[in-house]
Amino acid sequence: MSLQDELLEMERAFWGAGGDAEFYRANFAADGHCVFAVGILDKDATLRGIAGGLPWSDLQVSEVVATPIGDDAASIVYRGSARPQGGDERYETYVSSVYVRRDGRWQLFLHQHVPPATTDG
Repeated sequence: MSLQDELLEMERAFWGAGGDAEFYRANFAADGHCVFAVGILDKDATLRGIAGGLPWSDLQVSEVVATPIGDDAASIVYRGSARPQGGDERYETYVSSVYVRRDGRWQLFLHQHVPPATTDG
């Protein structure tokens, strides 16, 4: 499996695991962070934020680029589009994630969403 396929598989699993704190606990690095509009979240804050949330559905990705950073680190960037489970309105974002390989498996170390620019007019 290519690096891009491995990391995309992890990304899809995170999108689908909304509300599943155990998945995040197992696959999010202890020293990892998320960067969202609400601020910079460490692992504990991330776990609290996803608790009781819903998974995303109909994830579509494009503009995917995966890049090795070293033997045990890699990044993936892409444009993502998904709907909250049971919702109609799509969420559009650019995503960047950095993974570290620890104990022989990938763990999410840094994750950020950036909304696409909007134009008025």
